[in-house]
Amino acid sequence: MSVLILGPKIDIHVQTVERCLTGLGVETYRFSLSQLLKRCNFRLELGSRTPVGAIRGVSTVDGTTGDLDFSSLSSTWLRRAGRVKAVGIPEPWAARLAERESNRAMDGLFRILPGLWVNHPTAQSEASFKVRQLQVAKDCGFDIPKTLITNDPAQVIEFHESCNRKIIYKLIDESTWECFPEFEIPKGIPTLPFRDDDLEHVQQIRYGLHLFQERIDKESDIRVTVVGQKIFAVKIESQLGKGDVDFRMDYSVPMALHQLPDEISEKCFSVLKVLGLNFGAIDLCLTRDGGYVFLEVNAAGQWLWMEMKLDMPVSEELARLLAGLSPPLVPAKSCNC
Repeated sequence: MSVLILGPKIDIHVQTVERCLTGLGVETYRFSLSQLLKRCNFRLELGSRTPVGAIRGVSTVDGTTGDLDFSSLSSTWLRRAGRVKAVGIPEPWAARLAERESNRAMDGLFRILPGLWVNHPTAQSEASFKVRQLQVAKDCGFDIPKTLITNDPAQVIEFHESCNRKIIYKLIDESTWECFPEFEIPKGIPTLPFRDDDLEHVQQIRYGLHLFQERIDKESDIRVTVVGQKIFAVKIESQLGKGDVDFRMDYSVPMALHQLPDEISEKCFSVLKVLGLNFGAIDLCLTRDGGYVFLEVNAAGQWLWMEMKLDMPVSEELARLLAGLSPPLVPAKSCNC
């Protein structure tokens, strides 16, 4: 039995879960795709019932390197796998070719490896679409904000009026921050209020699709971290600080463990089951009349900022899930080849 962590050593979440797995006596390998062509040898053979192959030169948690045998894997944690980078190829076109072929091969491997996934690449990719998240949450019984995606300025003006002139703007794809100039700090765009002054620039909306939502009258934000069949909820007093629209803008506000109503917990589990996820960080908000509204789910969300402050054992539970000591929400998959 062995566990593979697809993520870089410098990731503090990886380091913390590695320590937990070591404490459980589990053989653990860490691998980032950027390492592949630099110092690893790869082999994959298909044709039998299960894939046969290995990667030589994969890091282990004790700082050594070893051979990762695909047949020995019991579970894989897809944290941040990275991408394969070409090495020693002077021609740019040839380097791009090597990278594309290598990445495609690895993407294919990950889609046929049996065992428990947290989370499987196809599920993690599909879960990244905010439009789908919102519809799945609605289908599972959650209230969601009124949402408009458009490139029609007139529709935005009408939506703004219908929501009592209280709407927000957010990115449709979180990775859009990669498009920003390198000198732009901080990178990315948080959830922003759409102000009356912004109407002066509303015609710019026609150049691309934009996502707008009604601004919920929050009492607080609720971050729900689901690990297998365990759920951890934290109440964030976002309205007391600078993150009243986006709580990520101010982590200094009070926060505490929160007991979700049973029906809300079940809805959280239902959303992840439909999305095929064994791990997810769900953002809800608590309205002033006591209702819960679904905002989004991040299949690779952060949790240590809460764990360290509230002594919340998410890392330990994730390690137990990977080690087969806690039940998954989505069962381990068998090989399809």
